[in-house]
Parts: sequence; C-alpha cells; structure tokens
Amino acid sequence: MRAWAPRAMKRATAAEYVELSLPEFEREVAAGRLPMPFKLGNHEHWSKEAIDLAVARLSGEHAPSWREKSRLYGTSG
Repeated sequence: MRAWAPRAMKRATAAEYVELSLPEFEREVAAGRLPMPFKLGNHEHWSKEAIDLAVARLSGEHAPSWREKSRLYGTSG
C-alpha cells in the first residue's frame, strides 16, 4: 500500500486506501457506509476526506457527544 493517498481516488485506489477488496468496497458504498463517488473528468472518484469521515463515524472516532449537540455547551448555535 502506498504511504499517501491522493485527494481524489479512483475505485481501486479508494478500496486499497481502506484495505478492502473491490467487491467489499462496492458493497460498503452500496450499503451507504462509505461515500458515493463523484465524476471528475471521465471517471468516478472518491474524496479522501469523505472516506476519512465515514471511517471515523464507523469506528466511533467522531461520535458527537450530547454536549456538542447542545445549544448550551456546543460550539454551534
């Protein structure tokens, strides 16, 4: 696996980035657990940041606490 990932990745690179086979990657996208691609040039690409965010949500890394959602304690609002 490469040490870095481009900002926009074609299917095979995106699957490699999350260490999934192509069929596994496509199942995760179809299930909505990984993001949909966007068209860039003549090919579908996946955003590195969108994949990172999806993986963070799946792993619980970016699970907003009740405080973040609160108008009193949160920063938004």
